[in-house]
Amino acid sequence: MAKRERIEDSGQRIGKPALVSIITINYNQAEITRQFLESAKRLTYSNYEVIVVDNASIEPLSNYLDLSLYPLLRLIRSDVNLGFTGGNNLGIQEAKGDFFFIVNNDTELSPPLLDELLKPFIENKAVGVSCQKSGSSIPLNSFNMRATIQ
Repeated sequence: MAKRERIEDSGQRIGKPALVSIITINYNQAEITRQFLESAKRLTYSNYEVIVVDNASIEPLSNYLDLSLYPLLRLIRSDVNLGFTGGNNLGIQEAKGDFFFIVNNDTELSPPLLDELLKPFIENKAVGVSCQKSGSSIPLNSFNMRATIQ
């Protein structure tokens, strides 16, 4: 997770928690992306948006998802496959968050994940990036390889 701008020491803007923009890319993996979105619904941190960049999938992701089930989702369609970096950059351009969380769409988000990723920013003003540690008590699991902890 990376910080967009300096926010007050508590990790919150005045009167509200910091907005986290979760950014992921879809390329011909509609079911995997749907599972990712379902896991995002279980996050305990409440102030976030999910940005999915549909990176020129053969069938647009919007044809597969019932967008009304994901009110925090912003779906961006690119008619050209921009690759990993280009797709994420497109998502970042559209993001409104104070923090960006770039994550693969085959990742299952555990409920306390955002709370844990935000802690270093709250505890130390000098922190600009945080990530999940290997062996952490908050694992990131892949939908493709359930037994694999990333």
